[in-house]
Amino acid sequence: MTGAILGGSSVSQAAKLQMVIMFMISASAALASIVTTVGTVATMVDNEHRVRPDRVDVREHAIWRARHWLVSGAVSGIKAAELGGQLLAAAQDRKLDVRMVTEKLRGYWANSK
Repeated sequence: MTGAILGGSSVSQAAKLQMVIMFMISASAALASIVTTVGTVATMVDNEHRVRPDRVDVREHAIWRARHWLVSGAVSGIKAAELGGQLLAAAQDRKLDVRMVTEKLRGYWANSK
């Protein structure tokens, strides 16, 4: 409202603009509450009007699951790279056959997934 008055508008016009803005904010909050409530009721209540607690997702939030998936993938990749480096170093010293190295790496990847 202060910006409209400083911009040269009349006080009554600035007050009307302030009221319109407040009504828009209130309407958007009410609409968001209604949509959330209707969505929750549609999910939690079946066609026979029974509450279905088995439909509640009790897992960790998707962001935490994604973080866990990324971190575990990075850790297993680092472990595999370390194991691969050790096996290749041993193969270069002629202690292991190259086929044996690839079989060990495949076994590690199969067990880590």
